[in-house]
Amino acid sequence: MPGSRTDPSSCPLPLLVAALLATDLRGLASLLHCNGDLDLWNGAELTIASCGFPDLDGFVLTGGCQTLTIRECPQLQSLDGLALPDAMDGLTISGNPALTSLDGVSGLTTLGTLLITGNTALGDPVAEAFANALQIAGLVIIEGNQP
Repeated sequence: MPGSRTDPSSCPLPLLVAALLATDLRGLASLLHCNGDLDLWNGAELTIASCGFPDLDGFVLTGGCQTLTIRECPQLQSLDGLALPDAMDGLTISGNPALTSLDGVSGLTTLGTLLITGNTALGDPVAEAFANALQIAGLVIIEGNQP
C-alpha cells in the first residue's frame, strides 16, 4: 500500500545496512518515511541523515552500535522512542532544525563524547540538561542550539 509504513517506496534514497553484528534494527519496520540516508557500518557506527520522520519511535539499538550520528533531518522534532544501549562511545545530534526535545531517549547512561550542535529549535539549556543526566568521560560540545 503506497504511503504505508511497509511500502518500500517510502524510503526512496539509499538505505544501506552492512555487517550488522549485534545491532537490533527492528524499529526500521516502523519508519513512516526515510527520505535520506541510514548507514550502519560494521555494527559500530550508525548515521541517520536527511530523513523525513518526526521522531524515532520504535528505533532500538543494542550493544553493537557504539557511535550514533543524527544529522540534518529537517522533520525530526524529538528523539522520543529512541532506545540505546546503556553505554556508547559517541553521540552526535546536529543540524536538525525542528528538534525541540531530547526527551524520550531510553537506556543510555554513559558516553565517551557528546556533540549537540546547530539544532536551532532546541536551545542550549535543553541540550545541557540532557548532558547533565549522563556520565560523559570525554568531549562535550553543546553550541548553536538557539530557539
